[in-house]
Amino acid sequence: MSSSNVTSSQHLLFKSMPTILAKVNLKSTSWEMAISPDQRFMVFAQWNNSVTSSALIDFNTQKVLHMLKMRYNQAFCCAFSPDSKLVALGGSSGELILYDVDSGTELGSSACHANNVCGVGFSSDGSLLVSASEDRHMNVFRVDNLKEPI
Repeated sequence: MSSSNVTSSQHLLFKSMPTILAKVNLKSTSWEMAISPDQRFMVFAQWNNSVTSSALIDFNTQKVLHMLKMRYNQAFCCAFSPDSKLVALGGSSGELILYDVDSGTELGSSACHANNVCGVGFSSDGSLLVSASEDRHMNVFRVDNLKEPI
């Protein structure tokens, strides 16, 4: 495309580059990442043949606070609750795990899918957690009971 075909707004888009606020070197491939709603934390859904945990990082210091363990292999997706107190990871073998952000403690888990969990998300009030999988199913859970989908 010649410059005569580019509008002035497109020129602005190409001229303004985003500022890097944080740069984190990971030891494995990251499938997805999320920043907490309060902008205090980052989490990376990671995969590597030898890494079965995901890094929960302090956004300001860029230091790893907790390594969140997966039981079966790797994490593919992640999400923070609206209040930034919980983080959910979905992974291979249909695994869904919920963690407390401050302590890194596992609060609950479910082997809810027959295949890789490729998407997780919270309801706007944080009371529900949804997971989607390559098995073509979606499950909705109450956050206080991951054992039985609604």
